[in-house]
Amino acid sequence: MSRPQDSAKRSRILDAALQTFGEVGFSSATIKDIAGRADIAPGTVYTYFSDKRELFRQTVQAAWTELHAELDAIRKENASYAEKLTRLRHKGLALLKRMHPILNGMFSEAVRMDLFTENLERFLDQLEELYLEGRSKGEVHELQDHRQRRFLLRTIACGLLLQISIVDADGLDQEMERLHDDLEQNEQSWLEMNRRFGGRL
Repeated sequence: MSRPQDSAKRSRILDAALQTFGEVGFSSATIKDIAGRADIAPGTVYTYFSDKRELFRQTVQAAWTELHAELDAIRKENASYAEKLTRLRHKGLALLKRMHPILNGMFSEAVRMDLFTENLERFLDQLEELYLEGRSKGEVHELQDHRQRRFLLRTIACGLLLQISIVDADGLDQEMERLHDDLEQNEQSWLEMNRRFGGRL
């Protein structure tokens, strides 16, 4: 008979896994190290996760789930398209900063397991829905067809994730500030072009 699960303890294990995988990588991380950081017995980890691979997948998935939930919440807000973009920039970058320790693993282990690709496509679907809502309200115009838009969004998302994954912890704050400023400037330029040229680009 399996032991009952405690959601707070599960979250503690995931937090410990995030830090451990980030520090030593998937191959070198051990269940014992993760359990020690979570202040539990190693055997307790197996009450929640079948093995280290599942724990890694669930750690990465937890970050994606939070991002999807944040984006869904932003889409439902009673705000303009521009305001929603600003909220997405702030929330998204804050989450990526928190997830910095495991981003490198997302590009190695997660890609091989299709976890990255699967969640990226869902994220792009959410961005597409946000754009279409703005267009239906007349706040943005059709600047590219669906295929071009998808390519551009995928390129930006992958570029951001890769850029953050290769920054060391000491330079993270400075890099996040730079990314925030660059995104804000490009966002404002795109919205201005949209207002000025409408659907003629």
